[in-house]
Amino acid sequence: MNNFLSTVLWRETLIFMALRCIVASIPFLILVSVRQGFEVMDILAAPFAVFTLASFAFGAALLSKIGIPFAGFLSILLAIPLYIGDPIIWLIHKMKPDLIPLENPSVFNPPLVWVVKRIDS
Repeated sequence: MNNFLSTVLWRETLIFMALRCIVASIPFLILVSVRQGFEVMDILAAPFAVFTLASFAFGAALLSKIGIPFAGFLSILLAIPLYIGDPIIWLIHKMKPDLIPLENPSVFNPPLVWVVKRIDS
């Protein structure tokens, strides 16, 4: 485990997860605005809402690992807003690869938490 932790690029991991939450909040913000109208506070609340849902999804995924029934399904449902932003991350990477700290993100990045690791050559 200690060897794994020494290969993690923590700065890049946190940047990528923050980017996922911020970018995923764009479609989430559009969906919420269509339903209830646009308010300025929604711009600040949307990334926080996506991050909160992702945190609950991570907790549900952990509960699923210990055998709680339907926790995995709940995790998938709570993570949907985060996954909606993945195609935008992919497009940003195609246009400006320096902004995304992954070599080759896919259109959908199913793991809830991505850990960016150093590749020793």
